[in-house]
Formats: sequence, C-alpha cells, structure tokens
Amino acid sequence: MSADGTLTGANAGWIEALFYASLVVLVLVSSMVLALAAVRRK
Repeated sequence: MSADGTLTGANAGWIEALFYASLVVLVLVSSMVLALAAVRRK
C-alpha cells in the first residue's frame, strides 16, 4: 500500500500477477475436470 492508500508501486505488481496466475490455474483445473468427466461418460 502506498501513502494514498491505493495498490500502486512495487507490491501491487506481484499481487496482480498472483491474482491472474490463480485465475489461470483455476480455469485450467476446471477445464481438465470437465474433460475428464466428459471422457468418463462415454
């Protein structure tokens, strides 16, 4: 947090990167689970 209370500067970058990385992982895992479920139904 910078002096004005916004998420800017050095630590905003890795927080944002972590947020997007967790979103990407969530999408990948959910698509893998859906694909496995579709394969098992056949």
